[in-house]
Parts: sequence; structure tokens; C-alpha cells
Amino acid sequence: MIHHHHGVPKGLRMIPKKDPKLDTLSKKYLVDPLHVSADNLQRTAHYIFTDTQSISDLYSKGAYGTHSVASSFEHSILNKQICKPGDVITTLSPYELLYLTEKKKLDFGFHMATLISVLVPKSVSYNHNHYELYKYLRFRNYIIKTGHNYGGVFAVYLGHPDFYHSSAIIFEYGDIHEITAHVRVAQAVNKQCWLYKVNAHLPEHADHKVMLYQFDLNLQPNYISPLTALAVGEVFQEA
Repeated sequence: MIHHHHGVPKGLRMIPKKDPKLDTLSKKYLVDPLHVSADNLQRTAHYIFTDTQSISDLYSKGAYGTHSVASSFEHSILNKQICKPGDVITTLSPYELLYLTEKKKLDFGFHMATLISVLVPKSVSYNHNHYELYKYLRFRNYIIKTGHNYGGVFAVYLGHPDFYHSSAIIFEYGDIHEITAHVRVAQAVNKQCWLYKVNAHLPEHADHKVMLYQFDLNLQPNYISPLTALAVGEVFQEA
């Protein structure tokens, strides 16, 4: 049985297309283009900064990259040593690298930008639908990091991860059994459960390119009809 509330099946609601918090974020997380080279680009399509000061703008204002201490020697696509164990590094994920290159926030020059556009989709961790989702949310000023720790695609932050815990986990929209499992995971870690579907045939930034829902944790997941849920509701508009 499907329960509806204002045209949306009970238990699901569209993510609001306008969140007041995003007005502040959109102004705070602007970054200037950064000139970089292939010396720190890995074959896995990760990019490692050993000079954390050079990426401070991207990291502190844009929340791009992850700070860590290197546990091994890392080498570039040019077979040049990037870092050694114990070095403090900042690493861009393949999605961050591709997105920042496409948005011209990383200035590699034409040939390197072309290489990245080929290299990233060939990386083991790359999934085209996941990248479409990443772009969709980043374009709307959400901060997105991997959600693998929770079995999800991404974790969503409404502020810099240094100061905020993630507020939601994004899972791919599946059947009722998968949705039930996703909701239980989100409940266990006290986070919102978001479900997404990418309409691959639509152009980038189209109104219905990504359908994104939040599941109401106060309701039972057996009220969901996936086909109905994906056919209704409104989506984000461009910021």
C-alpha cells in the first residue's frame, strides 16, 4: 500500500531545493585557481600535495582534499617520488581532482587537463553515476566526502569536516530490501538517509538530472513504492 502526502509517497520527501545554510556556504567556500603540475599526480588518479600551504585555500575554504600522514612511499604517474612515510600530505580524490579540473580551479594546462579527463574514469574507484551525483551536489554548495565507511556512496556535510560531523549518508535507490538496510544503517549512526537516482540521458544541470530523496526515519520503509517515488516531487534548482 502506498501512502501519499502532497503527492509524495509517505516516508519519502524531496531534499529542499533551497537551504538557508547554503547561502553562507556558497560565499564562504569560493576558491581561486591553483597552478599545479603532473609531479604529484598518481596513476590511481589521486593528487597528493606535500606542501599543505599551497592547498590551504582549497582545503580550508572549499573543504577539498583529506589531510593525513603518509604511511608509505608514493610515486607519481611520472615515476617521481611524491612523499615518504611520515610526511604530512593532503590528497584529492579522483572525483575532487576531475571536478576541480573541469571547473578550472586546478590549472594543469591543456594537455594535463585532457590526461585527467581520461585517467580518472579509468581509475578503479570511479563510477560515472557517482560522479554525476558528486557534481550535482557540489554545484549546489554541499560538501561531499566518501560514504564508504557507512556502506554508502557519499557522506554529506553542511560545514567543513574539520568542524562538523556528516549529516547524511547517500545511497543508491534500490529495491525495498536495500532501502530497508540503508535506513537501518543511517539510524544506527544517527544520520539522515538520502537516496538518489541519476537520469543518464539528461544533460548536466537539467532539472531532473538527479532525483534525490530523504527518507523519514520516523516511518516504516515498507510504505515506499520506488517507481512512484521516482516519478514525483521537485528537484534542486541551480544555485
